Amino acid sequence: MPGPRMPAVAGLFYPASREECDRDVRRCLARASSLAPRPRTAVAAVVPHAGWDCSGIPLAAALLAMEETDADTVLLFGADHHGLLRGACAV
Repeated sequence: MPGPRMPAVAGLFYPASREECDRDVRRCLARASSLAPRPRTAVAAVVPHAGWDCSGIPLAAALLAMEETDADTVLLFGADHHGLLRGACAV
């Protein structure tokens, strides 16, 4: 199985450096946790697929809502923007 692919849009839709990514993720999680209370036992979420400026806080809120689940599998679906696969992608 091939390893992870290199980031295709680093510096465009999210920061280019690891340090900036860490800072932004922490900022999104902090902002999401300050929003209205929500259950922390969600088992599924549909979140926006966009740059972190648009989707970072909603995605962080969804992750926080799943914080206390005991799921051992995570399934992500997304579009293949680079034409490497046909249709939707699942990881």
